[in-house]
Amino acid sequence: MIKSKLIIRIIVILVFALLIILISSNRLKGQSALKDTSSFRIYYRKIDLAILKGMKNYELNIVEGSFFDSDDVFFLHSYNSKVVGYYSVMEIGDWDTSLIDKLVDDDYLKIDGKKVKSLSGSNYIGDISSSHFQDALIKSIDERIMSKKMDGVFLDTVDWIDYYKDNPIFYNKLLDGYEIFLNKLKDKYPSLIIIQNRGFDSFEKVSYKYIDGLLWENFSSPYLNNDSEKIKTLENVAQVAKKNKVAVFTISFDSGNDSRTLSNSLNWIHLQSQMENRYSKWDINTN
Repeated sequence: MIKSKLIIRIIVILVFALLIILISSNRLKGQSALKDTSSFRIYYRKIDLAILKGMKNYELNIVEGSFFDSDDVFFLHSYNSKVVGYYSVMEIGDWDTSLIDKLVDDDYLKIDGKKVKSLSGSNYIGDISSSHFQDALIKSIDERIMSKKMDGVFLDTVDWIDYYKDNPIFYNKLLDGYEIFLNKLKDKYPSLIIIQNRGFDSFEKVSYKYIDGLLWENFSSPYLNNDSEKIKTLENVAQVAKKNKVAVFTISFDSGNDSRTLSNSLNWIHLQSQMENRYSKWDINTN
């Protein structure tokens, strides 16, 4: 009798432990947050009532948080439209004095003692392996996005991590730092929706465990040019996303319907647009 009770107790403990693991996993991934999303838009300029009314027709809007206040977000929420704020992870905008004021010298990425600049030469690159830089980013996200009751954050410039994949020591340092950052972000905001822009290598290795969506910006069917390397990337992304229930969004600026057709065949969410003024005009034909 005692032995039977002990077995039952052990089973109860194991079941309870399994439930805790499942709950923690769902909290970490937020797997259902974007699963039913079928339409989205990206817009980074100032808004007015007419634009807000247009945004309510999309299930997901990726926006520049500094142009929004909590009332704007509430308006879109009343139409069941999610709002996700843009934020640059690696590239530090020279205009972003609010973030720059939070940083110290060690928060900047350096090679041979010199700060790394962006391809445009106007912005510096942050060192995501710096704990202080991670905390500064989260503080800024809190001020710019979360304080306005937005649903989540859109992480841009993650590609910079992948640029160093041929330097294993440097690459792994940044990759580990990015995972710690994502962990901190999810720990502080368990229900936060996180969408990452590109950064396919870091997605396959680390961020698939944390993010709810992946945006494939400048999506173009690799089958048109029979590009074997890009086809492999496509297959890897599709496999990892499906296995981990990560929603994939694609946006194309090319002509024709090949990219749209490919995206739709993979059950991804597609937006066909134009390159000129792509995120600065609300008109769908000139977005």
